[in-house]
Amino acid sequence: MKKQFLGFELMRVMISDCDGEHQIVLKEMTGNRQLPIAIGTFEALAIHSKVHDVVPPRPMTHDLLGNIVNDLDLELKEVLIDSYAVNQDGHTGTFHGKLVFDSPIGERVVDCRPSDGIALAVRLDIPISVHESVIESQAV
Repeated sequence: MKKQFLGFELMRVMISDCDGEHQIVLKEMTGNRQLPIAIGTFEALAIHSKVHDVVPPRPMTHDLLGNIVNDLDLELKEVLIDSYAVNQDGHTGTFHGKLVFDSPIGERVVDCRPSDGIALAVRLDIPISVHESVIESQAV
């Protein structure tokens, strides 16, 4: 399974004041391809605030989850963006992701929105990997 995934890193967070459409762009670590992903306002602000070292007075949701992962000595190994499903309109689609944990009983995989996974990845400094089929169909 791992051979079908390539490493990506967060390149940019774009927050739109006008139309409420926010986007992150991931960049291939060993190449030049970029993967734009439309995300929600909360996730965009969560990623943007961490990237720019903005510390809220109290932990926000992604901070809380990162604290739980660390405080319970869980090992979050990576975030996977493993598929892209075209919506019924035929023009837009939805990315799907997973959080991969190492546990005493073996690897555990938890479904997540890629934006939530990336918000955790920037907090916990963990790798982001994208499946080759997603790269081939969605990367620019």
